[in-house]
Amino acid sequence: MGVKEASLVLDSVEKKKCCQGKGCSLAQLAEGEEATILEVPAHSLLAPLGFRPGKKVKVQTKQCCGGPIVAGVEGRDVAIDRQLACQIKLSVGEKNVS
Repeated sequence: MGVKEASLVLDSVEKKKCCQGKGCSLAQLAEGEEATILEVPAHSLLAPLGFRPGKKVKVQTKQCCGGPIVAGVEGRDVAIDRQLACQIKLSVGEKNVS
C-alpha cells in the first residue's frame, strides 16, 4: 500500500471517529474543501490564529500517517493537530458572517 492509499484509509477511519452526529469537523474535510467554522474548542491559540465562529477555513493539505492538517484561515496557513481538528465543527456551503 502506497502513502496515498494509506492516507485515504486513515481519512476513512478518522471520519468514523470524529463524526458522532455533531456535524462536520475540520478533520473530515478533503484537501481543497472549504467550510464555515461553527464552533471551536476552548484552546488559547485557536482564536489568535483566526479559528473563530463565522470564519471560512480551507484544508490545504492533510499530512500522511496521522500527521497535522494544514488549513488556511484569514490569509494564513496553520498546521493543526488532527485530534484538535476533530473538535472544530463546521458547516459546508455557508456564507462567511464576519
